[in-house]
Amino acid sequence: MSFTNYLHKLVFPLIILLLAYLPLAGQTPYVFRHLKVENGLSNNNVKTILKDCEGFLWIGTANGLNRYDGYSFKVYQPKEKDIHSLLSNDIWNLQEDGLGNLWIGSEARYCIYDRDKDNFITDIPSYLLKIGIQINGTYKVHVDKRHNLWVLQGQNAFYFNFSHKTLKTFKIENFPEETPELSISDDGENLYLLWNSTLLKLENNAKKCKRVDNISLPSNSIIEKHIYIDYHGGIWLYSYTDEQIFYKKNIKSEWNQINLHSKIETKSNAVRSILDDSNGHVWIGTDHKGVFIYDYVNDNLVNLLNTPMSSTSLASNRINTIYRDDSGVIWLGNFKKGVSYYHESFHEFIDTQHKECGDIASILEDKAGNIWLGTDGNGLYVKEKQKGFAIRKLSIPDIAIISLLEDHKGRIWAGSYQDGLFCYENNSIRHFTPENSQLPYSGVWSMKEDRYGNLWIGYVLETLVCFNPDANTATSYLLPDGNNINVLNICYDYGDKMYIGTTYGLCVMDIVTRKPEMIYANRKETQPFKQLFISTVFKDDRDILWLAHKQGLTAWDLKNDSLHWFDVNNGLCDNLINSITQDNHGNMWLATSNGLSILEVTPDTQEGVDFSFKNLSTRDGLPENHFNSHSACKLSSGDLLLGGTSGYTSINPNKLTEKSRPLAKVYFTNLTIGNQHIEVDSIYEGRKLLTTVLGRTPSLSVRYDDYLISIEFAAGDLLNADKIRYAYKLEGLNTQWYYTNENKIAFTTLPPGNYKLLIKACNSDGIWNDEASELNITVSSPIYLCNVAIILYILFAIGIISYVIYRFKKHHNIRLEQQRAKLEQEQKLLLNEMKLKFFTNISHDLRTPLYDIHIKLRRKNELLESFEYHWGIRKIEIAGDVFKVNGKAVKLKGVNRHDFHPRMGFFVDSRTMERDIRLIKQANINMIRTSHYPHLPLLYELCDKYGIYVMDEANHESHAYGLGNKVLGDNPQWTLAHVDRAAAVVERDKNHPCILFWSLGNEGGSGANLRAMADTVRALDSTRPIYDDTDRTVSDVYDEAYLHPDALKELGEKITDRPVFMREYAYAMGNSIGNLKEYWDVIEKDESIIGAAIWCWVDQGIPKKLNGAPLSFGESPSSLPLLPDEFWAYGGDFGDYPNDGPTGINGLVSPDRVPHPHYYEVQKVYQYIKFEKKGTRQIKLTNGYAFSDLDEFDYSYEWICNGKAVSSGDLQLSEGNLLEVPSRPDKCGELCLNVYATLKESTTWAEKGFKVAKEQLTYHDYEFPQLKDDGGKATFKETPEAVEIIAADALFTIEKGTGALVSWRVKGEELLYSALEPYFWKPANDIQVRNGYNERLSAWKNAEQKRIVKAYQATVNDGMVIVDASLSLPRIGAGYHLRYTVDGKGRIQVEATYQPEKEDIPLMPKFGMRMRMPSALNRIAWYGRGKFENYPDRKSSAFLGVYECGIHEFITNYIVPQDNANRCDTRWFMLGDSERWKIQVKGLQPLCFRIWPYGEEDLEGKEHAHELPERDFINLNIDSNIHGVGGNDGWGAQTMKPYTIDGNRSYRYGFIMEYMDKTE
Repeated sequence: MSFTNYLHKLVFPLIILLLAYLPLAGQTPYVFRHLKVENGLSNNNVKTILKDCEGFLWIGTANGLNRYDGYSFKVYQPKEKDIHSLLSNDIWNLQEDGLGNLWIGSEARYCIYDRDKDNFITDIPSYLLKIGIQINGTYKVHVDKRHNLWVLQGQNAFYFNFSHKTLKTFKIENFPEETPELSISDDGENLYLLWNSTLLKLENNAKKCKRVDNISLPSNSIIEKHIYIDYHGGIWLYSYTDEQIFYKKNIKSEWNQINLHSKIETKSNAVRSILDDSNGHVWIGTDHKGVFIYDYVNDNLVNLLNTPMSSTSLASNRINTIYRDDSGVIWLGNFKKGVSYYHESFHEFIDTQHKECGDIASILEDKAGNIWLGTDGNGLYVKEKQKGFAIRKLSIPDIAIISLLEDHKGRIWAGSYQDGLFCYENNSIRHFTPENSQLPYSGVWSMKEDRYGNLWIGYVLETLVCFNPDANTATSYLLPDGNNINVLNICYDYGDKMYIGTTYGLCVMDIVTRKPEMIYANRKETQPFKQLFISTVFKDDRDILWLAHKQGLTAWDLKNDSLHWFDVNNGLCDNLINSITQDNHGNMWLATSNGLSILEVTPDTQEGVDFSFKNLSTRDGLPENHFNSHSACKLSSGDLLLGGTSGYTSINPNKLTEKSRPLAKVYFTNLTIGNQHIEVDSIYEGRKLLTTVLGRTPSLSVRYDDYLISIEFAAGDLLNADKIRYAYKLEGLNTQWYYTNENKIAFTTLPPGNYKLLIKACNSDGIWNDEASELNITVSSPIYLCNVAIILYILFAIGIISYVIYRFKKHHNIRLEQQRAKLEQEQKLLLNEMKLKFFTNISHDLRTPLYDIHIKLRRKNELLESFEYHWGIRKIEIAGDVFKVNGKAVKLKGVNRHDFHPRMGFFVDSRTMERDIRLIKQANINMIRTSHYPHLPLLYELCDKYGIYVMDEANHESHAYGLGNKVLGDNPQWTLAHVDRAAAVVERDKNHPCILFWSLGNEGGSGANLRAMADTVRALDSTRPIYDDTDRTVSDVYDEAYLHPDALKELGEKITDRPVFMREYAYAMGNSIGNLKEYWDVIEKDESIIGAAIWCWVDQGIPKKLNGAPLSFGESPSSLPLLPDEFWAYGGDFGDYPNDGPTGINGLVSPDRVPHPHYYEVQKVYQYIKFEKKGTRQIKLTNGYAFSDLDEFDYSYEWICNGKAVSSGDLQLSEGNLLEVPSRPDKCGELCLNVYATLKESTTWAEKGFKVAKEQLTYHDYEFPQLKDDGGKATFKETPEAVEIIAADALFTIEKGTGALVSWRVKGEELLYSALEPYFWKPANDIQVRNGYNERLSAWKNAEQKRIVKAYQATVNDGMVIVDASLSLPRIGAGYHLRYTVDGKGRIQVEATYQPEKEDIPLMPKFGMRMRMPSALNRIAWYGRGKFENYPDRKSSAFLGVYECGIHEFITNYIVPQDNANRCDTRWFMLGDSERWKIQVKGLQPLCFRIWPYGEEDLEGKEHAHELPERDFINLNIDSNIHGVGGNDGWGAQTMKPYTIDGNRSYRYGFIMEYMDKTE
């Protein structure tokens, strides 16, 4: 025998013996939590603690008094010249009497906390006098165990019983006349006083003090004696100066000295505090030896000490005070380490560690009660019941045992990761491998025995196998399409079904027919699985199938065929569930990577079942938060065993599922208005809002203009405040309950009225208290709506009515006035006739440019009327197929506009109308079509003023009869109606020079009545052409709409007898206006195509209250912006039916006239000046203006080096319309020149310097990076599930079963919320929803979830780790390859390759990857196109540059939620929190990327922006390319082919990710 083996045999039993002894000799496993300065405590030297009747914890420190509500601290400290503040910072003593008065002792003084005023009463003699106690000089206050009050002064003792409101006075015989230094305690009835080696007992049922002579004190010398009476009447004596402590069980028993033995040896120890916990233990706090717990039943003593590396031990060995509250929590005040506290619920778990076992990967209890432990790399162990559960290692290699099973013959089967299958029978072990058996593979992942004795074995990288061990036969099973069944977990229903979790869905194997079925949704296929990577399957006794996956948990109620989803947002403590077990009560135990969730399932008559969660973590006493995959077992006793990295945890569900917590009662704690905290009696904007604390005030009065009203509250659960849920509703504003985990609610503003705020709470056991706390809130009205104002309004109305009646009675006196009025009327008629003749003459005779006309109308010398008029004179003509104004061909860059105001409907106020016109002019739009009726007269005046052409459209439409109908067009009964509408618009508007065309209407049919309209218009005004969209026989211009650019080009070539104009094109609904440049490339090359008008200008959304209440316009009915409690509504939101949904949400600007991103694309494409490089030294300008020269503008430039401006200046226009290229910067990477044309002077529509045109010209291309070995060395290790790569401070984990990067840790910080993995889906925009995008491209939705890893390899090359994963996409019919390269500095390069393997693959929505990251990374910087969103077919207006913004500025909140926020041609981007940049991503080629505070799934089914949730992650897509937005029309036109991604072509792209941690 070798010395090593001899030593092992000698030492090992000693270690086992020592481990067995430790629980007896060492510390009892008490688990503590802590509160310190970093949690908000004012000082870590804690001297006294008290929990009051309202559930608040009061902590007295050496520097202030603290009130703790389970969430935060409120600190009280002395204030100069404030008689109602604390007397001292040094708080020695806290007591609460029967009235709830909090007595605060500091030095030799007392004060009382005034709960109503949240301040302190310092005049104690006056207060005591109110209850009959008169004191002078020094006194002592003591509150006994029954909360009655004792006051001692000299030989006088006062006892006040709060229940009976009675006062008793004692005279203490032989007591000093001046109150001495003494120690006081009580037993609930009697008071015990100890001073100068004298012990007295005051009996409150006697009229005098009785000296208890038979209670002799110990003979030992105790200096500074202190007394404590326990719950059994036992008397304890101790000293502050040494560790002497004496105890006697009752008056008649003898004194016993208790020796405080500890492994800490010190001579300076002293006893500071003693507490009876009422459970048979007395806690003794010492100055240097921690806490001793004395069991007076068994006469046993345990010493608790601080363990420096443990967060659950005592915070310090120096204890000042010990306190027990009414819920059994023991609070310990430390000398320098704050508060430590303990509750028995903290150690309801038994942590079992066997160093030889280590990491427990699988657990099994056999029929004999033995416990089998499979380890991750240390082989197999068994704890045998008959041998007292002594542990024994089996003679198999040190390998990973990840699956255990006992068959019907009592054999134990152990499946290993790579070394085959082991069978233990009759103390012998057989080893099954592909070499010595029919088993085809070595790596056993999961296994179950069926009722025929067959073993069903799953292999994650191979397929499912049925193995008959007795016959030594094995059969492999594939899916019908020939692919492997990549098994992650198997669940047997003990009938005919095996439920198998795979990497791409749920497989159900019928063990009789041997036919597998893949399932991706419920049986009715109405609810698809959210995630197809199903890692764990469990079928409970309620016929619910539980499926764990990367995004949480799915519960499939097989009886009702309904799916229920759970994740961290609705209760789970973590989305990564590693095992599922059911206890004997039917509760589901979900062991995760970050704690333990208990899911209670209860029947529900409506939903079938109802669910509620309770979560546990190390904070609740768990030894660790991480549990291993599939390492769980329910014992025959009902206890649960859960395996972890250091052993296993034993849990008694009976104890943990007890609902022992009291109902949670809500207390209001704080009020904040406009970010200002409101104190009692404080003045806020000249008002006193609180005269008592918020929790005691019956009502709260605020003003209508008080902004951001925030109310905080607590539920009195100091242990589990983080598990308390609240529900609130504000009666008068809404009727439904809103649920939150926060202890605060806020209202942006409240309309005037009376409200009742109701808040109720659910305790940490999940039980709601239906009794809600109430707060009445009154919001005052503005002065113009107050009662006095209303009375004045009524009086005014009465006065008006009285005046009218008076005038009516006196009508006979005004006959002469009536005659005069009649004469004036005749004069006005004559005046109007004269005006008409005058304007008719000048409209036919004048043909010169613009005039300001001043007209005075006289009769003889009498001035009848005088006015000014802006008059434009111009010539409109059509020469063949060319449209001209004043002899020049013009292009009409148009938009369709409606008279629309979000609050006032068809009435648009002048300010909004002028804002429309300015925005239109600034967008380089030069023409408006008044669809589909004449607009308000102000529009034409503004178009005259600003210089915008108008197609004035008659109010005529018969769309419902078909575009070319003759139902009305040839019916003579309708002739006058047609003609009247045409004549009305011409007669009203013909004097406005802005009008170019008279439109006969929109989609109004054809026939004789249309011809009559045209004849009438020509008779009234022959100077302007006529336009009609449905009867081309009367139209001077050939009309079309919504043509594809290629079709428009063909039409221009075909039509030669007149110009071509598209009245509508480029449907601006939602995220749209793609390929606008392609249209104008066609229009500008063909002189006969005169232009087109975008549909349309403004989103026609109407504000609606979030709570459904009627709109209240307030002081400004014409206000455009939404109020905080409103959203933009559309068809159907008001109960209207039929409706057209969001069809009217189709503008370049939102209802409040804020431009959408596609507005800027129109501005760029419509610009009149074009810039192009002419060689390397000059820039050629092309003038698209018909009536302006290029020298009317200023020109400037910016050199952009790697996205940042490095120089700028002015440019001079030279002969030939050329600009000289300025000198280039030195040593620059990518170099671009931004050129601008700007206004020389301010105009009516823009200020001086406004950019009317711009272009970005590239002079040096960007050089994209490639990861290279820059020093350092990366290493890796493989586990059964993953490859782990370590480089510098970074740890990367790549999952073998999916090829995904599932973890990226730097310095212990996890940077991923969910995995980086292939992702192909882009949610549809409004246009795509209508063109069948979701159906045509549906194969790509969730395509990545069904991927199969065919092979993987990890290697090291030049110090860099390279991991290759070859995948297939079976749903698509394509191959996919991922390569991860990690260098020594912790940077990771990700490369993806797509290769089609079949034909007719649909278009790909996007080619890229997705991951989710912590929500704190909500600041974004990037070098690419911006600043607003852009897409491949809409990016000419977005210049390359470096931009930065927050996530809410980065996204676009369209009225109807849809895809948004893409940025094209990105070189790099960074993510950071509010202080530091954390992540940088660099493209190996140009990237597209999108970041949202929500997921793709959140966009589905959402109808309004406010419905989108704010998740606790950011959703990041990193793409090579993305499907364009499209927008040729709104009912079927698809995105143009150049801006789609052909699924039948190969693609490759990559990027580098790097952790940064920098401020700049």
